[in-house]
Amino acid sequence: MAYAKEKYNKVLVALDGTEAQIEVFKRAVLLSISFDASLVLAQVVDMSRYDLAASYDPDLVNEVCEYASSELEKLAEEAKNAGVKDVEVMIKYGSVKNSLVNDIIKPADPDLVICGDRGLNRIQYALLGSVSNFVAHNVDCDVLIVKGEHQLSED
Repeated sequence: MAYAKEKYNKVLVALDGTEAQIEVFKRAVLLSISFDASLVLAQVVDMSRYDLAASYDPDLVNEVCEYASSELEKLAEEAKNAGVKDVEVMIKYGSVKNSLVNDIIKPADPDLVICGDRGLNRIQYALLGSVSNFVAHNVDCDVLIVKGEHQLSED
């Protein structure tokens, strides 16, 4: 049986600003190097988390956005130093699920999306839903979900 030499040309990794994103980032860098693919580092800043605080400190939103941008730029530099030839950073603000799919993934048009799971327990999953599940069901490319230490539990 012959297999096509299918390769990914553009990999998009969805990052969330948590410590758990490092394993997801490493997997994305490894696959980008393996396929000689370009890499898009993407993050959606969930502004609803800061609505109340921003009413007291209007500069907070700018600070959060600047921090997210500087962290992604550091990761972009790390990816380049590791051997990824073409790295792009995309940051959007809004609802994580919808902004990730409609404002980042669809316009970027990657061949592969890599994201992590959040390790939600069953109640959290029922209430919040999974970003990775939403992505997998709403994009036209392959999706790789990197499992963290936390698996879906009975809690």
